[in-house]
Amino acid sequence: FFEAWGYDKMWEIAQKQMTEEQMDNMARMGWLVPPFGNNKSWEYIGGEPYNNYHVATVSMWSDPKWLNYLTTLEAEFGFFKHRMGDANIHAFAMGMLLQPEEVGLKNEFPYVHNINGM
Repeated sequence: FFEAWGYDKMWEIAQKQMTEEQMDNMARMGWLVPPFGNNKSWEYIGGEPYNNYHVATVSMWSDPKWLNYLTTLEAEFGFFKHRMGDANIHAFAMGMLLQPEEVGLKNEFPYVHNINGM
């Protein structure tokens, strides 16, 4: 399932660019599982902010860390070949650039996102 949406490739690229602190931030946001027991590496579990409503400072998107990640995704044809979606990429952006306390996920917006045409 995950590779159908480019998760494996997205995570492969992110791991090369993220620090331990950034991965810890994503784990605290609920989107990564840290190493434990026999699992010796971080694991991306597909979590993302999923409502297509984002409020962010413009400077966040011009941060060199973000631009480097985005450039690498484009160079690896992530959007066309691997079908990477925006929500997962936004999750990595938040993990790379923000502390969990700086992210406010709001569930009270009346929004439905249906990919099955129901």
